Amino acid sequence: MTISDNSDSTIVLTIPAPVISSATSFISQSNGGRFITVLGDNFFGTTSVTWNDVAIGGFRVNNVGQITFGLPSSVAGTGTLVVTNGGGSASFTIN
Repeated sequence: MTISDNSDSTIVLTIPAPVISSATSFISQSNGGRFITVLGDNFFGTTSVTWNDVAIGGFRVNNVGQITFGLPSSVAGTGTLVVTNGGGSASFTIN
């Protein structure tokens, strides 16, 4: 978050958009579920995560630079990930 002062002496708070630098997919040996780990920046305040245009309800923001979530084993491990916060959105494709 950036705090600045505009010409009216009003404090302006700017939320930076998320940045995705990498995302990896792996399959759990214990239950066969697929898990995604997303690395980047500005993940605090994340309001939504989508995978191939489907909302992910159980995502977890571990810290400002990491998000994790699980996918059912029936869902493809390749696709487009979108992370959104108050500052905007970032997308990343896992092939």
